[in-house]
Amino acid sequence: SLGETRQAAAVFVEAAELARRSDDDRRLAVVLFQLGRALQVEEEFAAAEQAYRERLDLLRGLKEREPRAEGIALHDLGEMLRAQGSFGEALEMLREASRVAREAGELGGAAFSLLALAQTHEEADEPEAAESAYRERLGLLRSLPEREPREEGQTLRALGELLEARGEGA
Repeated sequence: SLGETRQAAAVFVEAAELARRSDDDRRLAVVLFQLGRALQVEEEFAAAEQAYRERLDLLRGLKEREPRAEGIALHDLGEMLRAQGSFGEALEMLREASRVAREAGELGGAAFSLLALAQTHEEADEPEAAESAYRERLGLLRSLPEREPREEGQTLRALGELLEARGEGA
């Protein structure tokens, strides 16, 4: 329930303060992820954005980088920016999330970020860029060793709807 989510957010704020005091950046990054998720559920997008930004900064500052976690942090930040209508920066974060995930060999994560990228381009009234992102996602999904028909179908439907809205048919 919403009340429990609010309580969880308060607990994560306290846990983050303790992690900051102990100089445990990895623990703090995990807690900031949890805090961001709880704030996101409450639709506290600006506060979630702040938690995700701090998490991304921490992850980028680690001596031993964690590309998978960094890709997720970029994606989450992009989604929060998108939710607030900051499409330009959201697109930058989502594009970078896809790149980082791909470089880390996390092709499913890259495809997930490409979907959000395409949807954000659509919301920003950039249909050509949305089409390009959908096609890139489709190509990536089709290159996976284990194909995901549901994901491919979702992408084809979204691409078809986009083309239809532009009067080009599928």
